[in-house]
Amino acid sequence: MRFPANLRFAVRTLAKSPSFALIAILSLALGIGANTAIFSYVDAVLLRPLPVPDSGRIVEIDSTSPDTRLGRLSYPDYVDLRDHTKTFQALACYDFFLAGIAAQVNEVPKYSLNAAVSANFFNGLGIHPVLGRTFRAEEDAVAGRDLVAVISHHMWDRDFARDRSVLGRRIRVNGSDFTIIGVAPENFTGPQAFVNPDIYIPCMPTSRPFRARKPTTSPRARAGTPSCWGGSRRASM
Repeated sequence: MRFPANLRFAVRTLAKSPSFALIAILSLALGIGANTAIFSYVDAVLLRPLPVPDSGRIVEIDSTSPDTRLGRLSYPDYVDLRDHTKTFQALACYDFFLAGIAAQVNEVPKYSLNAAVSANFFNGLGIHPVLGRTFRAEEDAVAGRDLVAVISHHMWDRDFARDRSVLGRRIRVNGSDFTIIGVAPENFTGPQAFVNPDIYIPCMPTSRPFRARKPTTSPRARAGTPSCWGGSRRASM
């Protein structure tokens, strides 16, 4: 067999040129690493379905305008669609925001990407909490009144050791105290496969955790110019 002889020849050749060998090994490592990273991203975003019931019936609605080919919906447009749609069983909206979260009052906050969602977000996707409840409609109606949060399963495990008495505890989100009302399922990673929020809060609790997120009825917002809100919902067909 010529393979052992070829292998010994390759080893001797590389040993005579260590600089070339190092460059070749680094090139292969970088190429393999880049391909692995790209495939992992494509798998998470395009190939792997969302961990929700009937994920093939979930669609995302975006807006278009003369200046933007594909953009997120403004909140007034979302409300119009939600209240008048006859095509979908449910219409929910979400937006990601960066927040420093402290599980204890005196704890140093940990920064992560989290989700502000409409009150019907979990019910619209068919997601049921493993503990507690999700949001009520009135908790997403008045700014600054209902500071409640559903925490992710991984946060429940990491920061509370799966303590079932976590309901009713307060966590600090960008300086505001939110009360935990529920825990999301273990396999639920949020509205996007590549983002796994620590917490979910209603869209309308306060302007402090996420600035400039209050609904607006200005003509610019209704045209979809600001990046205010996105949407995800279940088709009824």
